[in-house]
Amino acid sequence: MVSRGSKCDCICPSRKTPLIARQGNANEWHFAHQSKNSYLETEKVCEYSFAVSVRLMIHQLMMCDLKFLAPEFKVTVETTSKRSYERKQIDLSVTEAQLLALEKPKINEKFSGTVVDILGYIKGIPFAIYIMHKNRQVPSNIDPPDIAKCGVITLNIEFVLDLFRNEKEGHYTDILRKFIEESVEGKHWIYHPRA
Repeated sequence: MVSRGSKCDCICPSRKTPLIARQGNANEWHFAHQSKNSYLETEKVCEYSFAVSVRLMIHQLMMCDLKFLAPEFKVTVETTSKRSYERKQIDLSVTEAQLLALEKPKINEKFSGTVVDILGYIKGIPFAIYIMHKNRQVPSNIDPPDIAKCGVITLNIEFVLDLFRNEKEGHYTDILRKFIEESVEGKHWIYHPRA
């Protein structure tokens, strides 16, 4: 946690201008560009998009005991009929959707040759979450990873855009927490420990 207001001594990584830590009682805590005379110091327009902001919010929530509802994991297997020798594919459920609590979560950790948003453990098995959106796709080195016993899941944050648009009270953190802990929408297994 940082000090309130301009005492936080934070700088916008995009615009290179001072930020204010707004820590009020009515709205969610957040940073804002310091407007007083900072427009003279601005190097460029802030390039932090909605997607980057949501990623940073998720990083913060993960360090505050956020749980993660993982989707069902299915595999497709090919079978052959004993009578007709006809081949067909069937989907088998390996695990149902389940709420996971990551042990020792870390943000922006290197995993399988790339930096993932969150890396934690479930019963000692590494579990990585990669946040994606239209301008941030899954890197090839985690699809599949070079670690045999691990879990890798993607979270597409474009699914929260409408949820945020419909929020009138400014409780974005609550909406994001509920989405991550209660919805499987936008989540996809890249690699499962039982694969």
